[in-house]
This record gives sequence, structure tokens and C-alpha cells, in this order.
Amino acid sequence: MKIGVIGTGLMGKGIIQCLIESDIDVICFSRRKSIRKDMIQHFESLYKKEYCSEQCLEKIKSEVQYHCLNTELSKINSCNGIVETIVEDKKSKIELIKKLNNHVTEKQILFTNTSTIPISKLGSEYKYKKNVVGLHFFSPVPLMDIVEIVNGEGTSTEAVHSAMDLCKRLSKASYVVKDTPGFVFNRMLVPLVNEASQLYHSHYMGNPELIDNIFKHGMGLKFGPLKLADLTGVEVIFNSMNSIYEETGELKYLPCEGMERMVSRGDLGRKAKRGFYTY
Repeated sequence: MKIGVIGTGLMGKGIIQCLIESDIDVICFSRRKSIRKDMIQHFESLYKKEYCSEQCLEKIKSEVQYHCLNTELSKINSCNGIVETIVEDKKSKIELIKKLNNHVTEKQILFTNTSTIPISKLGSEYKYKKNVVGLHFFSPVPLMDIVEIVNGEGTSTEAVHSAMDLCKRLSKASYVVKDTPGFVFNRMLVPLVNEASQLYHSHYMGNPELIDNIFKHGMGLKFGPLKLADLTGVEVIFNSMNSIYEETGELKYLPCEGMERMVSRGDLGRKAKRGFYTY
């Protein structure tokens, strides 16, 4: 089995790791010319921290194929399936899908990794909309054993079954959900993070631990909402909220001004060394 992965950000790297460790061949597509070097450096760092296997690192170095998204997308037609995991932005995803239309075959399933963008809207732009199914992976992908499978209006039963089979092979528990704004998990999560962010910016700047510890201990969880936002990426949460707000028009999904300022400053969480916490 061969999967083409389009997008090599935090989520893309995590998905690629899970595919490799499940003995699935990977073709990687990225706009960055240095993608092979970047990927090797990333996985060498993971290996040193014992976050990935030696076998995974060796496959990243010698077996994974790397291609330029802008000039070599035609090579996607050799894959059994495609995982699209570019930036969480509807316009960007639709632009990519329109490019894919020139190269895909009717047998390929397009798994689009999104946390909030409607699968039905993305599928309506695809050449074979029956083959478009949502996969909402949770971050960090290698550690989280859950995936939401999103059944769009035009998604075929075969595409849903293919998604379920892929999740099973990746040792992920999968739940088929309806194509509603934010699906299930983020529909509940983003108002929580937004309220925690509002508390932080209004009363507890410099003390995110207080908010997180109260919620964490009260609910028996490993992370509080602000730490979770930093790990996921503040801009990911911010974009998810805007996406749900755009679809529902409900003010409870509108990001607070403090979070918008954080995104503008580049305080995006752990990957930027600064978010609600400093790393």
C-alpha cells in the first residue's frame, strides 16, 4: 500500500510517522525545496528523544520519496490513497483540490485532514466527490489513538470503509461523525479554550497554570485548555474557531481578542517557543 501525503507541517509529520510505522509506503509532497533535509533532521531529533523507532528514521532517510508540490504533483497518481494535510484554511484546500483534479484516478480515495472545514464543501470541488472523506487526526498524531471520520454529503460508503480500514491499520480508534461545523470534538473544545483564553487575558496573564490546574484537577485530565492550545498550536485553535463561527454565526465560537493578538504576534505555542506559556 502506498499513500501520498501532501503537507509536512506538525500534523503531516505525525501522520507520516504513523504510516511508516504501520509499514505503509509514503510519497511526500511539499512546497519546500529542502523537505528531505528538514524531514531527516526532524526525525533524527525524535529518535534521539526516543519518540520514533530506528526503523522509522531509516525509512525517512532511504525509502520515503520526496517531491515538489508545485512541479511534481502528477506523481500522486501512483498512490493508492492521498492524505491532504495542508494548512487549516478552506481556500487553500480548495485550491489544492482543483490542482489534484488534473492528476487523480477514480480509484484513489482522498483523505482530507481537517478539524472543522466542511467535507461536503471540499468534496464538491473534487473530480470524484464520492471519494472524499474527512480524517480528523488529533495532535500529536503518534500519541493520540483517536480519529474522527467525517462522512460528507457525497461521500461513498466505500470511502468511509477505506478510512476505517486505514485507521485500523494505524491502530487508531475511529468514530464516524456527521459533517456538521466542528464535527464533534472541536465543537465542544473550542468554546472551552476560548473561555480559558478570555479568563487568561482578562485576569490571569502570567499565570496560565492556575486556570489549567483547576480545570485539569477538576476534570481528572492530563492537560488544561491553555496547555492543550499551546501543544496543538494557538493559530490552529484560532482558525478552527473562525471556521465554526463562519458556518454557524454563533458568537460563542468567535475567538477572543487576546487570542487574535497572540496569533498576530506569532505567539503560536510550543512550536514558536511562546504561547500561553514560555518554552
